[in-house]
Formats: sequence, C-alpha cells, structure tokens
Amino acid sequence: MSLQGLNQFLDRYPPIIRIGELAADSAAELIDVHALAAAHPLVVAAISRSSDAPVLLLTATGSGADSLAASLSDFLPDSRIATFPSWETLPHERLSPSLDTVGRRTRVLRRLAHPNEDDELLQPIDVVVASIRAALQPVMRAIAEAEPVRLREGDAAVLTDVVDRLVELGYERVDLVERRGQVAVRGGIVDVFPSTEEHAVRVEFWGDEVDGIRYFAVADQRSLEPVSHGLLATPVRELLLTDEVRARARELATHVPGIADMCGQIAEGVAVEGMESLSALFDSEMTTLVEYLPRGSQVAVSEPERVSSRAADVLRTAEEFLEAGWHSAAVGADVPIDIEPAAYKTLPELQAIAVARGCGWWELNPLRSPDPDVDLGATAPADYRGEAEAAFSDFRGWLAEGRTVVVTANGKGPLERLSEEMAAVDLPARVEADPDLGSPDVVHLVRSHLARGFVLPELAVVTETDLLGQRSTGKDTAKLPSRRRKTIDPLTLKAGDFVVHEQHGVGKYVEMIRRTVQGAEREYLIIEYAPSKRGQPADRLFLPMDNWTSSPAMLEVNRPACTGSAEATGRRPRGARERQCARSRASWCGSTPPGRQAPGMPLPRTLRGRGNSRTRSSTSRRPISLPASTK
Repeated sequence: MSLQGLNQFLDRYPPIIRIGELAADSAAELIDVHALAAAHPLVVAAISRSSDAPVLLLTATGSGADSLAASLSDFLPDSRIATFPSWETLPHERLSPSLDTVGRRTRVLRRLAHPNEDDELLQPIDVVVASIRAALQPVMRAIAEAEPVRLREGDAAVLTDVVDRLVELGYERVDLVERRGQVAVRGGIVDVFPSTEEHAVRVEFWGDEVDGIRYFAVADQRSLEPVSHGLLATPVRELLLTDEVRARARELATHVPGIADMCGQIAEGVAVEGMESLSALFDSEMTTLVEYLPRGSQVAVSEPERVSSRAADVLRTAEEFLEAGWHSAAVGADVPIDIEPAAYKTLPELQAIAVARGCGWWELNPLRSPDPDVDLGATAPADYRGEAEAAFSDFRGWLAEGRTVVVTANGKGPLERLSEEMAAVDLPARVEADPDLGSPDVVHLVRSHLARGFVLPELAVVTETDLLGQRSTGKDTAKLPSRRRKTIDPLTLKAGDFVVHEQHGVGKYVEMIRRTVQGAEREYLIIEYAPSKRGQPADRLFLPMDNWTSSPAMLEVNRPACTGSAEATGRRPRGARERQCARSRASWCGSTPPGRQAPGMPLPRTLRGRGNSRTRSSTSRRPISLPASTK
C-alpha cells in the first residue's frame, strides 16, 4: 500500500508549499491549518517531509491514533512511524497496565531518548502518533534510560548476566514460560517472552556466545523459525525495582500508612499490582511525552476541538474516580493513591511545554477559523452508498475537468471488482501498487488504509467507504485453506440418510420441501427424530435451506462398534467385571439405534466420526453438519 505518488503530485500545490515553509521555519510557533479531517494524513506527511525533527501527532482517542498511523504509513512508506499507547488504568488506581502496553511504551521512549541508526529495532522515529490521554500522563525518566537486553546471533554474552538483567527489567523468573513478561532457564537455554513480540523467544548459548535465537510456541514449547532481528527486551514495568527504589520504599513504609503494605513488598523486591501508581514517589523527574522529543520538533493536533473535549473528559473522569475511591476508603476499602506529580497534565500545560522547547504547535482544524495560516481547500466527496452510476458520473466529470482521480480500498479484491465494473461502462481504470499520476485520463485504483476521501482542485481521492458506506476487512491476501474439508452438498442427501444436527443430534433425512410462511416461500430439509412420547408420530425438524452451513458432522451412520468391545479392541474381554461392562455397553448401543435418537440427546462419542478410527465401523461414512434451528 502506497500513496507516496500523491506527495510528489501535490508538491506544486500552493497550500502544501506553504505548509513546508512553515515547518522549516523555526520561528513559527502556533500554526492554524484548515483541512478536512480525511486530509490530515496528507498534511502531517507534508510537515514530516519538510522538517528534520520528529513529528508528534495527537488524536482524541487511541483507535483514532491507530487509524491515522496506518493512513500515514501509506503517504510515508519509507518513514518510521510508531504509536504510543495510553494506560488502560488511571494513575491513582491500584492496577498495573498490561505488559504489552508497557512494552510498546518503553520501546517508543527508548527510541526517542536514545535512537540508534545502526540498530533496526531502535532506529529514530519520524512520526509518533498518540492519543491525548497518553500525552497528558507523565512518565518516569528512568524508564527511557534503562538499558534493554539486546542480543543477536554470534554476540558475546554471559547467560547469568542476561537473566539477571531481564529480572531487573521486570521479567518474572519461572520454570516454564507461558505468557509475556516471563523468563526461564534450562541449561544453556534462556526462554523469554518479550512484551513486544508475537511469540516467545528462545536464546541458545554455547559457552559465553549466543549460538542461536528462535521463536517457540508456549503451548508445546517447540522451537519455531529463527528470529532474524535478534532479541530486544525493554522493561515490562514502568517502575523498576532498583536498589534505590527499594530503599525509598522501605522508608515510605514507615511514614505513609495508606501505602505501607505496597511499599513493604516493593522493599522486598516483589512486583506488586498497581505499584506504577507510586512512580512519582520514587522519581521526582516525571516528564511528558513531549519532553522526550528533540528541541525544534513539530506537534500536530488533529481536530483540536475533539482533542480538547477529550482531555477535559479524561481529567474529569480521573477526579470522579479519585473521589469515589476516597468515599470507599471511608468505609474500609484501600486508600486511593493521590500523588500530584503523577496526575494528568492539562492541554494548555502540554502546549506550554512544547512551545518552551521550541516545538511548532499545529492545529489541524476541520472547522474554518476567521484567519487560518493555511487553507488546504479540501472538500468531502459525495456519500454514494452503493450508487455506482452517480459515482462513475462524478469520476467522468473530474477527469473532464483535468483532475486526477484516485480510488482506494483496503483490499485487492474490491479494487479488481471496481475495475471490472468501470470497464463495463467504458470508464478507464487501472489497479496500481504505487499510482503513476502522470496519466490524467485514467482512474487510479490503489490499496490504502484511508477511511475517507477528499477533493482538491487538482486531485480527487475517493475511498471504499465513500462508495459503499463500509470498508472491507483487507484480509483478502491471507492464505485460504487449499481445500474445504468434509463439505457435503445437501442436494446429495437421500431419503433415509442419517445426519447429525449441531444441537439436536442424530436424525433421519426425509425429504426437501417448499413451503410458504407469512408470504415468503422457502425450501426446508425435513429431519425426523424419535417421538417424544411412546406411540406418537415421529418428531420432525424443518431446517431452512438459506441457513445452511457446511461444517463436519455425520452423513450416514451404520451400527458402529462399541468402544471396548471385541470388535473395537481386537481381543475378548477378560474377567467377570470386564465381561459385564462389555455387555452393558453393547446393550446400550443396541437400545438406541441412530435412527431413533431421542430429541436433544447428545451424540455418543462412537458416532461422532472423529478421533480414533477404532471407535467407528468400517462402513461409517464421513460426516457433515447442519446449522442450528428449531423443531
């Protein structure tokens, strides 16, 4: 996915030129840009390309940060973009953030504070995208200064030193690694599950040299493919139990009764749930994310009205929960941890910090102010909602006006279908990996993460959401099974075939009929079951064909061998007790033939058609499944 060609195409567009000039001007502090929200990735890309320092993009929510980061990667495919997540907890709560959240945060902070151009995992960051909640919360400076564990194949390292360092970074020493944040040692092998990796990592030592680094599965502990980039283990706690922290905790345990229990355990080197809320007591240097940026960086706020409202909501929520915590403490609950340096900053305070560090403060406002510094001149395309004729008519009109038309979708399949539909109406279109905008008479079809499009005087970008009102999943590139397993066409069923329903168990297929219910005509499969009362007609299940699904169950069942019988095991029962059990099993199997399965009775394991082949007779057929319905 790449929209890099749009940057080059718009380099001569006056508003983009003006944005580049302001980004390069160190004297520019507060810049107001009027731009449609859908065009904010384009504006941030222009800022980043014109500035030598990193760019911090602030959004109202965490999901918005992820979406903008994905869109930015299309405009800046060669740039290094990272997302800085927020805690799932409030600063005063006695709860710790998740390990994967802490791992992502500490890795971003390390790359900002100590970038290493020669290390592919610790290279400088060009654009950091964060929610306003993540930006307002102060963090310990010591976290970014903590040296991570970095190992590659062939490096010289002492196994015991590596394990000790992992424990210092907050990893839990266990016998068997089962989840993130754990480390285990077996001989010359160190198993560790870094918080930023999808799989656990196994480091094999040969003496004092790293002999190999591979992923392994925590389910069965088997080694997987090699780790080409090596091991990077950043802290998994935002409060590290150093000697200084433990000494300070021992002192606080005797002076602050409300947190004496937590401080006592921290003093003993025990990682306590919620100990991150005490960070300000152990480190007086609490800093915000803006202070990790180099001087002269750029801070862009997407939709400042929403961001300001969200910042106020975050502060209000924190105050309400803190007040509720004190009310609970009055009736015997734990005292909330109210430490002023660890509380959220306000948005004006964050802006003042950025301006004091010489950072440019950009407000990307979809609402036009009286006198903006830059007006991008973008408008929103129509919301077509599947009206192909209206969309294609607009495409023709834009092409006739000399505009370049780009249509984006999240997957390759929708683009190919659009290409076919446009070809059917003689509208020239071309699917491209990186659009060549030098061809103005063709519609460029490109994969992109953009959620919404925008229209400029020389360019029109329309997304799949604009066309259809919804986005595809974008997973059409994932591998599908080479063949569907155990799928059966319902039209191949014959009267008398035994089938298995997902809820009602074994029944007998009777026929397929067509019935009209409430004016709608539908086809039904009729499945017959044993009567619920003796002497009554058989129960029937009418299964709608439009709810049909094909997943494994039974097509036809003949009399199977009983598990544990002579036919199944190949030997005769020995002893009176074993012969009695065999007779009991045989009588049970013979008393309930498949065709007279009681309604709702679970299917015996011997009839499931799964597992050990000894539990089925040689004449049993492969299974299918019927979807749930009502009798």
